[in-house]
Amino acid sequence: MGKIAGFDSWSGSCFPRICQNEASWCGDRSGSYPPFPSIAHEISETPARQRVISMNKEVCRRPDISEYHEYFANYIACVPDGDLFEQLDAQVDEVQNSLKNVSDEEASRLHPPYTWTVKQVVGHLIDAEKLFGWRAHRFGCGDETPLPGMDQDPYVDAIDYTQITLMQLVNELEFTRRSNTSFLRRLPADAWDRKGTASGNSISVRALAWILVGHINHHMEIVKNRLA
Repeated sequence: MGKIAGFDSWSGSCFPRICQNEASWCGDRSGSYPPFPSIAHEISETPARQRVISMNKEVCRRPDISEYHEYFANYIACVPDGDLFEQLDAQVDEVQNSLKNVSDEEASRLHPPYTWTVKQVVGHLIDAEKLFGWRAHRFGCGDETPLPGMDQDPYVDAIDYTQITLMQLVNELEFTRRSNTSFLRRLPADAWDRKGTASGNSISVRALAWILVGHINHHMEIVKNRLA
């Protein structure tokens, strides 16, 4: 598996070919982590807040093809039209609801032809969420230092997923997404147009934000089909 423009394989209804691969928590492994507090619903709808919402509709528009490498086009196509921040916020709840009744035994089972378990898929989602979020953070803050690509398989292989519960992984994914969303909310409007180089290709902060949603949509569609 190569490192073309990013790190992932394409599959599912948004992708042209079947993906053979899909895709820790330190300390207590009970899986009983407290929910991450959401601050979005605690902000009153002040005039200033309304201006931010209005601004977001423009800066969070669907990215132009010039803002990313064609490799990522299908991820962005997996994002439906609508408010991007609503999707960023709601997506982790959707993942939680989709996986809450899946046992750890089932989540540790391979489903041919796939070579990752559901736990490993969620681990991959965490890896990708952190990678894309870090790229958006660096480029959003004006740091144009070129960033390398990522080979997804060694990241997954490095973790013993049999020692981690599925809900621990889902919780870590939620924590990571909330962090990314909080950062994106405080970016000034012009930062969404900023670009940097990752894997040798130019990409905008706006495109990275859309890829965050599209990447999870892509993999969760596959997971749902596997568990159906």
